[in-house]
Amino acid sequence: MDIHGVAPPEAAVDDRAAAAALVHSKDDAVLPWEPNTGRAAALIDDAVVTLYDTVTWQGHQFMGHWSWIYVARNDPQHNGQHVWQWMAQQHR
Repeated sequence: MDIHGVAPPEAAVDDRAAAAALVHSKDDAVLPWEPNTGRAAALIDDAVVTLYDTVTWQGHQFMGHWSWIYVARNDPQHNGQHVWQWMAQQHR
């Protein structure tokens, strides 16, 4: 615990953590990559990370914080498998 009674992020990650698919856009001005998703990726063993340059879908560019659009559209892939199918196969 720190002086404010808050556990450091490392305390939330242990060997019982569920599988993690992390999706982020480099141009996210709300939550920058490095101190947020980048940090989580470094702490979570075997996290599947997809990092996009921008959030662009069907020719329209959205703000970088909207990287959830890619997940909603089942776009991220890992080893040829889309994110929703990958998630459905994960077990604790």
